[in-house]
Amino acid sequence: MTTPPPGPTGVASKTSRLAIASLVTGISGCLSVIGPVLGVVALVRIRRTGERGQGLAIGGIATGAVSSAVAVAMIASGTLSVWTTPAELGGDGVPRPVSTNEGVGGCFDFDGEVGDFSGGTTDVSCEMPHDAQAVYLYKAPDGPYPDRQTLKKIAETECVKAIPNFREPPSPDMIQGVQAINEQAWVSGTRNVLCYVRAKEGKLTGTLLKD
Repeated sequence: MTTPPPGPTGVASKTSRLAIASLVTGISGCLSVIGPVLGVVALVRIRRTGERGQGLAIGGIATGAVSSAVAVAMIASGTLSVWTTPAELGGDGVPRPVSTNEGVGGCFDFDGEVGDFSGGTTDVSCEMPHDAQAVYLYKAPDGPYPDRQTLKKIAETECVKAIPNFREPPSPDMIQGVQAINEQAWVSGTRNVLCYVRAKEGKLTGTLLKD
């Protein structure tokens, strides 16, 4: 009876750490893009050293590729925000007169400090320089008033639904904002939470949304 020749001394019994790292990063979500890279490197090293872990490396390549593809699809569909910072919370004030999605797409200037609705707003043609544009309207369900910060967090997950309607992907120079209604407006029956986009500096020109 013959036995297969052993690999390099002390190596054949080891599992490649790179292969393990490939699988772990491949399924980790935010690091998934690294998985396939580590997997390829691991396969090359395994063939050279005789280490174990070929299946782990292949799994890392596969899961990393799938996870990355899913992330890209989620961004394209608007279910994953491309904004890395939380949306700003517009100041208290009378909610903009938007009762249905017909008001979405309107461009406006803040009458006071940019991002603060308490001083009021003025509608502006989107072809003219303007502070912000309404891009989505989230209608909160009835129930006890959840407070503005909670409404803001809920609306952040809803606002990204506007992204598929953008002419181009949102620029890093843009800020996502939410005008979460105050308790007084809630008690009066208002449930509309306005999602808007403004420039970090200066003004926007032209509409962000498709016709």
